[in-house]
Amino acid sequence: MAASPTAVTEQASLDDIVVVARRAQERLQDVPISITAISAETIKTAQISQGSDLIRLVPTLNVQQSSTGPGQSYSLRGIRTGVITYFNEVPTSTNAVNNQMWDLESVQALAGPQGTLFGRNSTGGAILFVPARPTGEFEGSVELGYGNYDWRQATAVLNLPVADAVSLRVGGRIVRRDGVVKNEIGPDFQSQHRDSFRASLLLEPGSVFSNYTVFDYTDVNEAPGALITSNVRPTAGCFPGLGCLYGTQPAELGAIQDELGIRRVRSRYPAIQDSKEWGVTNIAAIEPTEGITLKYVFGLRRSSYNRFTNQTTLDLPIQIGNNFQDFGRVISHEVQALGNVLDGRLNWAIGIFRSKQESRGGLSYSLFGNPNLPFSNDRNNFTTINQSQTTTGVYGQATITLADGLNVTGGLRFNKDKAALLTSSVGPQFTFFGPQICRFSPTAPGVDFANCTRSISDNYDAVTYNFSVDYRVSSAMLLYVTTRRGYNSGGFNPSVPASQEPSAPQPSFGPEYIRDYEAGIKADWHIGSMPVRTNLSGFYGKYSSIQRSTFGVSSTGATFIGTSNGPKATIYGFQLESTIRPAPGFLLNANYGLLETRYDEGSPGFPKGNAFAQAPKHTVNLSASYTHDLGNAGKLVASTGFTYQSRISFQDDNLGSSLAFQKGYSIVDARLGMSDIGETGLSASLFVKNLTNEAYALERQDLVNAFGFAGTIYNDPRTFGLEIGYRFGAN
Repeated sequence: MAASPTAVTEQASLDDIVVVARRAQERLQDVPISITAISAETIKTAQISQGSDLIRLVPTLNVQQSSTGPGQSYSLRGIRTGVITYFNEVPTSTNAVNNQMWDLESVQALAGPQGTLFGRNSTGGAILFVPARPTGEFEGSVELGYGNYDWRQATAVLNLPVADAVSLRVGGRIVRRDGVVKNEIGPDFQSQHRDSFRASLLLEPGSVFSNYTVFDYTDVNEAPGALITSNVRPTAGCFPGLGCLYGTQPAELGAIQDELGIRRVRSRYPAIQDSKEWGVTNIAAIEPTEGITLKYVFGLRRSSYNRFTNQTTLDLPIQIGNNFQDFGRVISHEVQALGNVLDGRLNWAIGIFRSKQESRGGLSYSLFGNPNLPFSNDRNNFTTINQSQTTTGVYGQATITLADGLNVTGGLRFNKDKAALLTSSVGPQFTFFGPQICRFSPTAPGVDFANCTRSISDNYDAVTYNFSVDYRVSSAMLLYVTTRRGYNSGGFNPSVPASQEPSAPQPSFGPEYIRDYEAGIKADWHIGSMPVRTNLSGFYGKYSSIQRSTFGVSSTGATFIGTSNGPKATIYGFQLESTIRPAPGFLLNANYGLLETRYDEGSPGFPKGNAFAQAPKHTVNLSASYTHDLGNAGKLVASTGFTYQSRISFQDDNLGSSLAFQKGYSIVDARLGMSDIGETGLSASLFVKNLTNEAYALERQDLVNAFGFAGTIYNDPRTFGLEIGYRFGAN
């Protein structure tokens, strides 16, 4: 099955991607772990513009939209809390990378625990966003786009060789779009208003030293997705001893919403998402002697946000309020040494990582408020939140070649985390009305009742490891087996009141652990003269104290989401990624993921035998692209993609609730364009996303038992448009 050396070289030159899964540049086909690597060209043809688009390319990936704050949560192999996003080798927030998905060199999704070489410990995986580096050439591009819902986008990139050893790359993107959920009596929902900027500076004064700095900035001021209200009961808003606070209005308004459907609402209560974020990363590397490299990786990120929402689309202040963060800061330092000895037969890496994350914010909400009174912190449930987390990791890993083609890798990491929380919480004395009183129990740990504050902290530590054996059967085929132990730190749920029901999130949660096993094959081969690449991996993992995002309702009736520890659990499955080039210019890709998840034991909120929430059993990604050279006229470029995800649930405790599930759905995208028209550098493309106008839920909150209704955020409808671009200079 192995291809000839000539064919391997040809195939590698067509679509090979350099990855940094082991903190050094390697060919994708040489790394003995499961990686989905997405090139800059694929990002363009697959129309990847935000995090939720990655489900079109990555097996077992699911992306959930937050209903309470900025950003999205990524789930790989059914695991959400343990997936870390990185930008230029530094762990960062999903909100930051979601708005910097332009001018990228690649996106790399690493499935499974990444608890040895990477900065932050993780149990589910890591997604690496690699920005395009400055080059020594003068080049640039400008691209303008227009589409339905008055979508407008402008992107510009300029690369400048400042001096012989200095290169600068700057760029920016502006996005505007009307809301896709129309509001008949107020501002629309689910709009886009995003400004982002990036500047990169590369210094290479000699062959042994380099310094690479990236600055990024994002400003978002838009309306988030609406929680479309459904399943409104006649008793919604009715409570024992209080009666029905809004009479029959909730049921009447619910009937109106049912008639309006999922793309229209009638609500005077707006939704606002305003966030600002900037970051600096710096990577300094020096080679003091041949075979040894010293690296220092620095990261600084500052952020703030305010998100005001109504938890329903009914024209009533049932639960309106804002989550806000006045100050957020993350500082990280990593010192690393890499080297090889024994004529390259032993490659090693050692390092230390330390980060400190701090934030100051809170939430203010009115619960079943008076429609005739203005929103006011003085009457609301009002909580302030100051929290910090310090992470330290010391690690080492080595790979030795025992025989021709046979390599053994071992890695060990010592992890230590400290989390601290200072919070205050007041609310109406009679749940929905009355003077504000302290919401803490005087006897709860860490409570200073006189000042209505709670101060708690905790420490967590663990040892994680990685051990693998890989064997290169030929230059075109790699076999590997690996086992890993992963750990995800414990912490606090700052918005969760004390003393909740066992099935609801608690004020704190403990660490999560996993031991996993993976075996795989990476092969380049041929069907006749057609080059084929096939990467297949199977995995099996055992979790203890698994961390899951769960939902609860407080004794005062407020809804909240937090992290809970579940019982022992098992995941297993496989993923297949294949590429074939049937003819010059014609490329086919097919990815498939099979994921089985279950709770081996039962506990409140986690029924024994249940599958995980946000864990589709089947994921399918199919794509085709064709490039035809028209000579001086330019190149014709056509592409299409098909994505399928099977049924998922939104709650781990999903027995007997149809609202807990989203049925399987498929997405079809297409793009047709011309590049380098008349050898002028001009390009033009027509595109459509979600061609069949498929509707599916991104997030759902089932409040039927608590409040008498449910709320769902849906995906974007069919969008289409035109993009015109111009490239100049060396590219």
